[in-house]
Amino acid sequence: MRVLWLCSTPGLGASHLGASPALVGGWIAALEEALGQIDDLHLSLAFPWDVKELRRISAERRDYLPFPRYPRGGRLRRALFDHSCRLEPESELRHLDRAVELTRPDLIHVWGTEGFYGQIVERTELPVLIEIQGIRTQYTAAYFSGLSAGDLLRHGSPSRLLAGRSLLHRYVRYRRSARRERRILASARFVSGRTDWDRRTCAALAPQARYFHCDRVLRRPFCRGHWSPRDANGPLWLVSTLRGNAYKGIETIWRCAELLRRLWPAGVRWTLVGVRRGEEIVRVVEGTTGRRAESLDIRLAGRQPAEEVATLLLESDIFVHPSHIDNSPNAVGEAMSLGVPVIATHVGGVPSLVENGRDGLLVPPGDPWAMAGAVLEVARDGALAARLSETARQRARTRHDPERVARTLVENYRKMLAR
Repeated sequence: MRVLWLCSTPGLGASHLGASPALVGGWIAALEEALGQIDDLHLSLAFPWDVKELRRISAERRDYLPFPRYPRGGRLRRALFDHSCRLEPESELRHLDRAVELTRPDLIHVWGTEGFYGQIVERTELPVLIEIQGIRTQYTAAYFSGLSAGDLLRHGSPSRLLAGRSLLHRYVRYRRSARRERRILASARFVSGRTDWDRRTCAALAPQARYFHCDRVLRRPFCRGHWSPRDANGPLWLVSTLRGNAYKGIETIWRCAELLRRLWPAGVRWTLVGVRRGEEIVRVVEGTTGRRAESLDIRLAGRQPAEEVATLLLESDIFVHPSHIDNSPNAVGEAMSLGVPVIATHVGGVPSLVENGRDGLLVPPGDPWAMAGAVLEVARDGALAARLSETARQRARTRHDPERVARTLVENYRKMLAR
């Protein structure tokens, strides 16, 4: 069986391109590695990269096809593209056509509806599986749930606004890609997801498509290690792993941290992985709340290799996920797999990952008071923390088991081909 993946990352192909697999491989690479045990599968990955033309790199039962990123050219062309909030033109689809021509797959797996890759469903008679990652239609609707457009305009970065790379420009691109996403889903015959939320959303946006369930494989560092509680009377160490998007609830972290400083006398240290000083979201949140990160003992750790993130989690007391919208955030699964007590917002597909009171606690989005209360509940009750930890670890290790996920995915492929 020959399968072509259209995705945004090179997976294990990063090593063939001189890039660090630790930073660009991610869960796609973990899944690719799990599929390596299946003898009758030949996998090809096509993805955007800094190359001048599409080329093919062959390895054992693998082909990697980097194609040119858009836009190409100098800073002026990039600035014009950013300012116009354009999406990739249809001419870019020629790279996907060429990847299909070179690999001659039995089926195509498109990872995500956010990018332009899903348009291949309108250009081929081959069976195409559209993987649901985030859902731009839903994310656009929730974009200003925690921070208003006025907040982004008043406190955002003037230089990024002038460069066409502000959070407001990102919103316009989200709206446009959401329209493209709805067209892709309306043409899809097969879709795949992991949560009740994405399944129900697909029932509305792709009612003609057959839905397959398939969980994700986690990166290796999160599949080993076992969290244990720290000193209950010492400073409280919290960790969140997020991107710098307006809807990720980062402003809730600031407000929750301010509450906890008054409620936990020993102090609260909150590490925010994935966001660094200098990002526009930090400037906006600090301007909106009137508090700098350092004044609340919030550490902006930026992007970190998986090993470092796993170490931070194992040394923490609680993992907190404050997003206003999400499908199946890998960060939640990673914390659960290590057994770190999880507090997350009751949004999107998160309730399919975390059962409230059983393997984590769920709170309303944008509610720093309920979030602070949940943190105190776990911090003060060692028996609760231990129970949440063990139940979450068992559930996540089963859900993200590499062999089970790989077997399910291949079975889904065979069902598609049988139809």
